[in-house]
Order: sequence, then structure tokens, then C-alpha cells
Amino acid sequence: MNWRNVTVSGDACFSSSPITLHKGYALIPNRNGYPKPPGGDGQRYYQLHIVRLSYGDLKGEPAAAVTFYCSNNGGTGAGRLLMSAAVYSKARGELHELGLLKPQLQNERLHANLVIDGRMARRQVRVVEGVFVTSVSDCCPSGSATTVWTYTEGRFEPYTTLTTLDPQ
Repeated sequence: MNWRNVTVSGDACFSSSPITLHKGYALIPNRNGYPKPPGGDGQRYYQLHIVRLSYGDLKGEPAAAVTFYCSNNGGTGAGRLLMSAAVYSKARGELHELGLLKPQLQNERLHANLVIDGRMARRQVRVVEGVFVTSVSDCCPSGSATTVWTYTEGRFEPYTTLTTLDPQ
């Protein structure tokens, strides 16, 4: 599978339609983004690209979790808008998205959480994210949250979230 050209739900980067990546990224027209290249003039975009890929077994068949990074195309950590993980299956030889998992503790006034890892086993996906509880730093999360998502009846539901904050 060529993951660099995969299609993902538009919710991965604030689009009303599915997004197809080309060579590992996509530019999504959005008036709140930056031109390509940043600092230039012209059409404004959000950018979506693949960060990580992990494989596992979700429902007795191979599955993959692809972590995506959506930014304002500005090129810095402050431009991070959303990270998410899409889970794919290749049932009956055809690739399809089972669901898009978003951070459960996202504060819209702070930096987007960092989706660090997604592991699959027995109809569950464990997603670890770096969380921000203050707007002090673009670089460094204040702690982590682990959400276990359960896949039943064709959809994902968050089962539990455990948060650990670093002492300040």
C-alpha cells in the first residue's frame, strides 16, 4: 500500500470533503491558512501530512493507524491545528477507512494536542497524545492522555481516557 497517496476523511483538516494526499501531503484551500510558500502571496492553504504509520490487528484482520498533522501551512509549531489518527482496514482486498480518532482533551484556545502513538488489539485502539494545559510553549506538552477507543458495530467510541500531567 502506498500510504503517501491515501485518502482520509475531511475532518482530519477541517474540510467538508475527503482529502487525498499526494507524496505524503495535501494542501487544502482555506482563507485562514498561509500561501505556499509561507510568506508569499496568493491562494491560502491548510496543510495535511502523514506523521506516523502503525500496523495491528483490530477485528481479526490486518489494520493500520495513520497519524495525520494538520497545520496552517505556516511552518512552525504554533501553526499546529489538529492531529488525528485514521484507522484503515483492507477487508476483501479493498482499503477503507474505519474511523478518524481525534484528541479527547483538546482545548480550542491552546495548541493542538500531539497524537504520539496508536496501537491496535482486540477491537480496541489505544491512542496516546501529548496535551497542553497552558499556552506557554509551542514545543512541549504539559503531560499525556491515553484514550482507549473501542470498535463495535462499525464505529469507534472512546471507552476511557487517562491523563497524566507533568509537575510544573
